[in-house]
Amino acid sequence: MRALASTKTEARGNLAELFDLATLEPLLRSIVRFEGRRTKQPHDVRIERCWPMQAGGFRFEWSFRLSGTKRHRLVGVAGDRRYAQRSHPERPGRVTPRGIRRLRAYAPRYGMVVFSLDRDPRMPHMRRCLDPDEMAGQLRPFFADLGVPGNAEPARIVAQPLTYKAGRRAVIAYRPGGTRGARLRLLGKTFRNDRARDFETTYRRVGEQLLRLSGGRVGGPTVVGAIDDLRMALFAWNPGRSIANGAKLEATGLQSAIDVLGTLHRVELDDLPTFSVEDECAVARRWQAALVLAGHPAVDQTRVLFDALQIKSRAVPARALRTVHRDFYEKQLIWSARRTTLLDLDTLTLGDPCLDLATFFAHAYLDRLRSSESKPDYAALVGTLLPRYERAMGAVERDALAFYSASAAIRLGAVHALRCATRKHAPALWSLAESLLKKTAGRRPRSLPARRSPRRIATGRKVV
Repeated sequence: MRALASTKTEARGNLAELFDLATLEPLLRSIVRFEGRRTKQPHDVRIERCWPMQAGGFRFEWSFRLSGTKRHRLVGVAGDRRYAQRSHPERPGRVTPRGIRRLRAYAPRYGMVVFSLDRDPRMPHMRRCLDPDEMAGQLRPFFADLGVPGNAEPARIVAQPLTYKAGRRAVIAYRPGGTRGARLRLLGKTFRNDRARDFETTYRRVGEQLLRLSGGRVGGPTVVGAIDDLRMALFAWNPGRSIANGAKLEATGLQSAIDVLGTLHRVELDDLPTFSVEDECAVARRWQAALVLAGHPAVDQTRVLFDALQIKSRAVPARALRTVHRDFYEKQLIWSARRTTLLDLDTLTLGDPCLDLATFFAHAYLDRLRSSESKPDYAALVGTLLPRYERAMGAVERDALAFYSASAAIRLGAVHALRCATRKHAPALWSLAESLLKKTAGRRPRSLPARRSPRRIATGRKVV
């Protein structure tokens, strides 16, 4: 086994090289090995996703081609000693119809571990979660309980990873083998730690309130149970229209999303963790540090924005706390004839509703950038959607909205600056943030109606 001999400081000092495709592709070709002599080495490598780690480093998700047009993916964790210190032997990967399996490799210069989804050192149970034979036995009773013809007693299971964050969590879709046209599936959400049971309870509580408050028009994923030894919560999954699978983000979809957001902000869960203005600034600073570590050329420009955001935070008044999503945007919604389903409820906190509004507006702006609009009209976008929200929920505090809107644009710009496909949109998002930070605060309308717990107020420093 190749030893990870680089020190923490040296490895972090080299991380900027991983964002240079001229360095990254030869690196992966030199360390990644596959079973069989005829398997080609990775080419046309892209950085699909990248997240900064609190320990100081990055989680990567790459895609590449081996032959033909099919794109495969691998993940890597660089600059994190929690991964580097785990003694696992290197293994050649196996190319299967379901993707790359069994692979693990090391890049000592960067303190980096590269692996397939089933070989995560911090989530060893992923191997079982992606094993069709293992999951056929685990999921058989759940499919039988769904009572849908053709779903009971599946002889084999097809497992399709949907989202994955190395060392944190994964979402996997399961369907009975040989039923490609079947719409009803099981969705498994698995975690590094024992959070599945807690989130199972949270999903049930939130889903019930969403249905009640919306008259059945809005709900959460339908919880069907949990598998404790796999640290997995299970949901019934009947795919509908979504931005993620090709539905166009039109005016009706935007308005529907705003209505869902108003419903969510009326959900009452007083035992959630709190998220303050100070927390938002800390998240923004973590992305600024990521840009520095990645050696991004816009570091100086964004540093000015982050500093201005910190100053802007002092103008945000104390607000009554509400249930907020924290990652609300168009891909979190699934539309069907019966109802709209809100996803990823495990990110819920108590915070300022402007956080969700700003995040949604920033993503809608990015969607217009990606649709080839050179300079979308952000003011017109907000002017169309915000009144609809205010008619249902009351007037929004403009200073709070300005702060969270600027922060969302800065963060979203940093997120996409480190991705190959969308990095060209980062300057437009930062330009939007700059214009939002320069605007003077207008009149302050009355705040949102108080919750049942009006004494819980979010400030820039703490929750009192």
